[in-house]
Amino acid sequence: MPRKAPKYEGVKPNYPPLRRSAEQKVLHEMGQISRPEDRIVRAVEIVRQADAEIGAHLGDRNAALASLYLYDHLEGASLADAVGVNKNALRKVLAEVSLGDSRAQIPPHMSDDELTQFAKKHKVRHIPDAAERLAELGRIIEKAKARRGVAVRVMQDTILVLNDEPYGWKPERIAEHAGVMRDLIYKQRAAARKRHGL
Repeated sequence: MPRKAPKYEGVKPNYPPLRRSAEQKVLHEMGQISRPEDRIVRAVEIVRQADAEIGAHLGDRNAALASLYLYDHLEGASLADAVGVNKNALRKVLAEVSLGDSRAQIPPHMSDDELTQFAKKHKVRHIPDAAERLAELGRIIEKAKARRGVAVRVMQDTILVLNDEPYGWKPERIAEHAGVMRDLIYKQRAAARKRHGL
């Protein structure tokens, strides 16, 4: 008989409005920048800032999730809800933290003792204050992901504007101006064209 895990009872942020708010702030800021050559620079800055923020907090969030699941034996679905991801994403996080590979499979249907032994065997840290930190880490990461997503779309659309007349900028010039690699401009231009059906 499968074990009945306790649910995570900590704060569970309401992620959809948090994401919408973060997206609206970026859209508002981008709407205030009329010159596309300035808009692309700011969009790239927002993407970089979001990537840095995600990078600074993702490891801590993932370690907290693994600790709560493997040591505190909390239900996976409630932990996934607490950080705004689905159960498959949670499984990948747990596999990455414990086995070093997000595609690896964690043995299913383990008892509480087996979960703890699995965690110790794979040197997963136990984080005593993980429950208190989880919601804030989830909020930071999800807001940064939302800002990044909007900034990438703005960057893509701005690349099309700069590439077209009257600007006529080549991808190399856009890349140099924005301070990014030329390959990124080609990739984002292709994504924008596909998104717009061009």
